[in-house]
Amino acid sequence: MSRISLLLLALTANAQNNIDLVTQVPLSSFSLTSTQGAGIWGFSDPANREYAIMCTDGGTAVFDITNPVSPVEIGMVAPLNANPDKEVQIYVFDDDPFIAYAYVAHPGSGGGLQIIDLSNVPVSIAEVTPNWCPGFLGFTEATNVALGVKPSGFIGFVQGSNQSAGVFAVDISNPTGPCDLGSWDVAFTYDLFLSSNWYDLNFDGMELGVAFTGTSFYVIDLSDFYDLDPMTNSATTIGGYTPPTGLTDCRTGWMSRDGRYLFTSDQGDEPLGSNTAVRVFDMSDVTSPTLIETWTGPTQAIDHQVTVFQDFAFLANGTRGMVVLDATDPTTLQLQGDYDTFPANNAAQLDGAWESFFLNLTGIIATSDRSGGLFLLDPVLPTDICRTLDVGNDGFDLNDLALLYPNWTSSETVLTLSGLITTCL
Repeated sequence: MSRISLLLLALTANAQNNIDLVTQVPLSSFSLTSTQGAGIWGFSDPANREYAIMCTDGGTAVFDITNPVSPVEIGMVAPLNANPDKEVQIYVFDDDPFIAYAYVAHPGSGGGLQIIDLSNVPVSIAEVTPNWCPGFLGFTEATNVALGVKPSGFIGFVQGSNQSAGVFAVDISNPTGPCDLGSWDVAFTYDLFLSSNWYDLNFDGMELGVAFTGTSFYVIDLSDFYDLDPMTNSATTIGGYTPPTGLTDCRTGWMSRDGRYLFTSDQGDEPLGSNTAVRVFDMSDVTSPTLIETWTGPTQAIDHQVTVFQDFAFLANGTRGMVVLDATDPTTLQLQGDYDTFPANNAAQLDGAWESFFLNLTGIIATSDRSGGLFLLDPVLPTDICRTLDVGNDGFDLNDLALLYPNWTSSETVLTLSGLITTCL
């Protein structure tokens, strides 16, 4: 574990509106040499400590950000290859004892699926050598990974791999011994959003995935994979969207919490001269998505990734930085705030804010920046998003509030004054 050097930027250097910088961890402070940031994810443990896990060309680092003012790198694992475009997801298999693993997708030659044991956080992390099932040769390249869980089993869906250019399913009930389950091979897939929560009652409760393929996206039924029988598994395409003019490079998206609206980014239209565009699709009929909103930004910065938490869309907007959109009414997205992580320009280039993950205990947006490293950002949001901190038995004072809200004001309400304290905006 290493105490890392932090960079606190003056607000005058980075344009900001309703998003404040808490801390930046530059790439030069990562324990393994890194020059490019990539995928990011977050998780918490039973002690209510919160963590960010971030990929770079130099490896995958895990940070304890329970105190976001002073994050600590717990450890960093060397990569399978030098390709910078790694993606990561984690799954907590058990809370008592705490068992959690990260799965890191490495695209390109010499890549594949890396497994990292997170069960000993905040003390240490460790790479695990996969023990693939007999007859399964594993992965030598992988673009992305999504994790799905049901009582019958734990499934990893690997996208854009040597096993399938589309979606390849593996049983990870044994977290370090994946077994092959089958695939969906209709189109090369960059990302997959998994959910069983759908507004469309014909499909609510079913394990569906939205597969993002660049010029279109598909809705696929993945339910069969959860019987864990590779002899009977199949994936069925049940819907999708290919507009008449074609999406240029739609690689990611996220569903609203009610399972009705799909938010997408498209990193290909800005280099062709268009401004940033976040599109919203009505999925009330899963078999026939309908475009209902296109939010257009003021620059040609690339919209690289969009995620949704409660009624807000979090947009990693490349050289423009981090953007938060109020999605209370998904048919009319409104700018809620932004923070420029890349003040040099707003060009349509693959740089700046790459991805983000909203950490709901601290209320921090953990953002990976291609050039700038890890940004921990504090958004000003108008609805009830609560943050929790364990202050033990020593009482509660303004220093504790500073950990929860670096820009705390007296208008925020303290609900509990000992043990676990919670405040809400």
